[in-house]
Amino acid sequence: MPNEETDQNGIPPEIKEIADDEGGELSQSIDPWLQQEFEAYFNQPPRDSLPLSLLREWPYGHHCGICRDFFRSKKARDPCCTSCRTIIDDLAEGLRQIVTERTDSGVTNVRKLVGEVLARCTCHDCGWEANANRMIPRDLPSLLEYLPGWAARYVQHYMRHVFWNRFRYNRRFAPRLSEEQKEGCRALGIAIPE
Repeated sequence: MPNEETDQNGIPPEIKEIADDEGGELSQSIDPWLQQEFEAYFNQPPRDSLPLSLLREWPYGHHCGICRDFFRSKKARDPCCTSCRTIIDDLAEGLRQIVTERTDSGVTNVRKLVGEVLARCTCHDCGWEANANRMIPRDLPSLLEYLPGWAARYVQHYMRHVFWNRFRYNRRFAPRLSEEQKEGCRALGIAIPE
């Protein structure tokens, strides 16, 4: 369907210019599906332009320190995106509930509480622990103070497993192939590192 920006065959002027620059000519009979593709492609707004209202509401662009994705924020210094912040807050709240349940049931040994909390913050893939080789809190208030930091470190470690290609390469985080997948690669002649 030709509009004011296309000629009678529905060819956008940008495509016509490209064909004229290269010394070729476009066919005068263009397929209807191709015409729809051209119209859909050339009539969309530019990808890198955002509405001014959006820029006024969220003026600052950041890269999340947890998942390394780009996001916009109302704060000038925002360390992580909304979804990662929600995951961290939920995990910290779960850890806080573990501590409060155990203290309500009569457990006063802080080392035992730390052990239960760190069991929840241990990576199932590689065995990494959120508080490895660090100080263990001696009293309950300092344990509650440490929980958000442990949750943030655990979520960042987990995101390195999930989005291993967004971070610097580390063999610990790269996905491992199963034996069936390795056999399939060998059968296809694909070289795989051992």
